Amino acid sequence: MSLVKPPLQRNLASQRQHRREVIWQIVLPLALGVIAALGLVALTIGGQVETGRWAAISLIWLSLPLVLLAVLGFVVLVVAVFAVNWLLRNLPVYFFQALQFTLRIQDQLRRWDNRLVEPWLRVRAVGAGWSRAMRWMKGKHHE
Repeated sequence: MSLVKPPLQRNLASQRQHRREVIWQIVLPLALGVIAALGLVALTIGGQVETGRWAAISLIWLSLPLVLLAVLGFVVLVVAVFAVNWLLRNLPVYFFQALQFTLRIQDQLRRWDNRLVEPWLRVRAVGAGWSRAMRWMKGKHHE
């Protein structure tokens, strides 16, 4: 029993395709990026006037995302202002309708509550009257 495993056989067609993909997808884009960066460096070395111009161009490109974010924030703010304005104009009407609806429900619930409690109150009232009459009767006979 040997602990050494036999070497794996590789598919040569897959290896060739992998190498081709590595060249096209990794090496070539990386090389083009390096060449472009070196070209930009070579253009900026041209002198003081050229360096200042490229610095200004770089500053524009660096500040462009911030400007776009600021514009986006301004647009969001304007939309929020219009939304709050619309809400302040329209919500009181809807809140008044909701208030009327809840007052109607409250009135109906109060009516049903009174209907449900009324028999119990009558029984208690009769019982209280009967009790009061009995006490009055006892008090009159003892005097």
